[in-house]
Amino acid sequence: MQGNLLHNSQSEEAIDRIRYFATEPPVFVAFSGGKDSAVVLDLAHRSGIIFIPFHNVTGLDDPAVVRFIRQDARIKMFSPPKSLTDLAVSYGCLPTHKYRWCCRELKERMPSCGLVLTGIRAQESTRRAGRRMVETCRRYPRKHYLHPIIDWTTADVWTYVHDRDLPVAPLYKTPSDRIGCVLCPLTRLLPEDLQRYPHIANKWLRAAEAAYATSPRLQAAFPHLADYWHWWLDRYAPWPKPNDPFPDEHELPNLCPQGIEL
Repeated sequence: MQGNLLHNSQSEEAIDRIRYFATEPPVFVAFSGGKDSAVVLDLAHRSGIIFIPFHNVTGLDDPAVVRFIRQDARIKMFSPPKSLTDLAVSYGCLPTHKYRWCCRELKERMPSCGLVLTGIRAQESTRRAGRRMVETCRRYPRKHYLHPIIDWTTADVWTYVHDRDLPVAPLYKTPSDRIGCVLCPLTRLLPEDLQRYPHIANKWLRAAEAAYATSPRLQAAFPHLADYWHWWLDRYAPWPKPNDPFPDEHELPNLCPQGIEL
């Protein structure tokens, strides 16, 4: 009983956060198909605010997750203006754990204004531990983020999911227990991803081929395309030359058109 009381208080606090900050339209709820965004979507419904649930289509997500998301007709699907291959050519390389233009262009580009509710939590990673509950987008100053469950633990999230009987993506029932882009530069599940998703691995390989063919920096660092491909799959291998020619993430250029005003 005490645990349920604490959980109810926690969810009510998250709902209060949503009501306090989501006072002016447009308000969006980012939905990835994962457990955290499922909780935030449910909290937004319970808060009574008017909002638009959306998903940024990357073309790199598990097909089962995409099918799960599309089951809810209320979720607006945003597609990027450039393909993975075109972006790799524009940036001159595939994204890495240091140079993550993929998130910037495929997952965070839309919408370009308003308040976006997300399921980001501080416990997820060292990087996210430094995030604040309310943030302003560096790329689009008219876009702000609210992370209403930023102080929740993973156990808190699963308790809420079970108590509210929320539907979750079928991928959580597999050994990977992970929702995210296949062959994400931050994942170490490379053997599993390569075996389970050969068609998505081929998308990455085609992008690598296009980037290598048009990038003098890559050609100077790697004698052959295969060398670059295997280096990228290693993820944490050092750059083969003394100086890494690619900038840090905060130095990423603006290569895609501005987001659509909604």
